[in-house]
Formats: sequence, C-alpha cells, structure tokens
Amino acid sequence: MRHRVILSIVPMVAGLLALTIGCGGGGSTPSGLFFKVHTTVTVNGIVNDDPNVNVGGFVPLTGIELANACSQNPGGLTGFGPNTTDGTGHFTVSDSNSGVAIGPSCEWLFSRGTSNQCPVQSVNEQHNVTFSGMEVALACGVTVNTFAASPATIDPTAPPATMTITGHNMSATYAMPKIDFYDQNRTLWLEVTALSVSSDGTSLVLPANQITFADGEYAAVVSVMQADGTWNSVGGADIHVATPVSPPSGGGGGCTGRNCLPQC
Repeated sequence: MRHRVILSIVPMVAGLLALTIGCGGGGSTPSGLFFKVHTTVTVNGIVNDDPNVNVGGFVPLTGIELANACSQNPGGLTGFGPNTTDGTGHFTVSDSNSGVAIGPSCEWLFSRGTSNQCPVQSVNEQHNVTFSGMEVALACGVTVNTFAASPATIDPTAPPATMTITGHNMSATYAMPKIDFYDQNRTLWLEVTALSVSSDGTSLVLPANQITFADGEYAAVVSVMQADGTWNSVGGADIHVATPVSPPSGGGGGCTGRNCLPQC
C-alpha cells in the first residue's frame, strides 16, 4: 500500500535563550535580548513552516505605559519590518545595541503577509513578548485543504465508536477510503478504513474507538484509491485529543494535573 500524503515534517526548533528565564526574569545585557517570529500554515491538519513571508511588528505603548509593560527592557527596539522569514519560516528580531523591548505584559502588534500557501494576510495580531528567546507563532488565517471532523475533540479514555469527516472528493470508486492519523511531527499513530462514504464524496464515517492517543493535536488525513491502484490524499481534518481533568476533591481550592499553573 502506497500513500502520497501532502504533508511536511514540522522541524523541531530549539529555543536558544540569551538569559536565565524564570518568574523574575534574569540578568543579561540589553544587546543579548531577542525574540523570533515563526510563520506557519496548516495543511491537511498539520502545522507546517510557511517560509519567505513578509513580517513586521511594533509596540503601541509609549512613556510610562511602555516602561511598566516592557519593564525588562523598555529602552529596547520597539519596531521592525518589513522583513522576510527564512526557509524555515523564522525571522529573529534583535538589535545589537539596545536589544528588544520585552517584559511581563509587553504587547507587540504583528503583521504577516500572504504566501504561496496562505492567501490571507493578518494585521495587528497581538502577542506579549515576555522573555528573551521567545518564539511568536504567526499562523496563516486560513487552513489549506482541511476537512472537518465530528467530534473534533476526543476523550482517549472513552473514544466514540465512530467519527464523521466532511470534505470533498472522498471517492469509494475503487476502494473504501483510508484514514491516517498523524501527530504534529507527522508520526503515524493509526490507520483505519472508512465504514461508509456518501454518494457525492462529501462525507464519510470511520471507526474511532482506537483513538486512545496521548493528549495533543492530530490530523486525520483521508486518502482515496486511484484507477492505477495508488493512494492519493485528498484532505485532512484537525483532531484534538484531551483527557478530562477531574475537579479537586472536596470542592474548591487546590488544583490537579493540567489545572495547575507554575507558581512563582
């Protein structure tokens, strides 16, 4: 069985920190302060790099508001661009003399242009730049060739018996479509065969009781058999796997598991 899946592996990006990061920040010279922007696009349910995209950003605050919000380095760079992200969709924002403005609530407004994969630009997208070395994701405003799954969120401890995917071109002319479940690193977790497909190819039903994956984001990629016996992916749907978190015993107070936040 041969698959032709139109996905790319999301590279593992190592965060290079120029200062010790913690609840109280760290001690570093301003010239060492920087952050990165990363332009991405979702294709078939997988988040991919979106390279060679025009980006820019600025801090709208001034005076005492700037000093308070960007208190770690209020005198740093407060604007950049337009610049172009590299082949992996990254651009490093830095200034060799003053570093960049960062702080606990340092608000930057970012804009990103269109690309070959992304037809939609975004303007004044807000992100707080709170520490040096931070990576700010600037996602495409639309997903590409992405279908919809119902349910889209799965409890891995009690997965549903079936799931429905809606889209297009899900033909069963030569064989029932196959559905592959990938994580964001394009690791294959499961492959199943559709149980039924609508006559117009806009929806299919598949078994879902084996979706007992680790919590996270996944893509359900639909492939159909061609006349020559090969398989071709026609689209994918975003799937969110999340184990419900039980409330604290006794009612009120405390926290458990993912309800807890780091304490300073």
